[in-house]
Amino acid sequence: MGYKTISVSDEIYKKLVALKRTGESFNTFFERVAEKEGVDLKKFFGAWKMTDREKREMEKDLDKIWGAWDESLRH
Repeated sequence: MGYKTISVSDEIYKKLVALKRTGESFNTFFERVAEKEGVDLKKFFGAWKMTDREKREMEKDLDKIWGAWDESLRH
């Protein structure tokens, strides 16, 4: 089995520790969360009929998020 090192902020680490079960290793925790979150999104395709207004609002929000992300990469 290989090992990977990841970096998380102190704030995120505290949140992860709070979610982890007593005596549970982080490896087991991540495995449990990954399996739990492994929802097949294909079953939701077409379930939401987006209006033109919703589409514009979503694109505007995504532009803000992507812009902030892009800006954070520059620093």
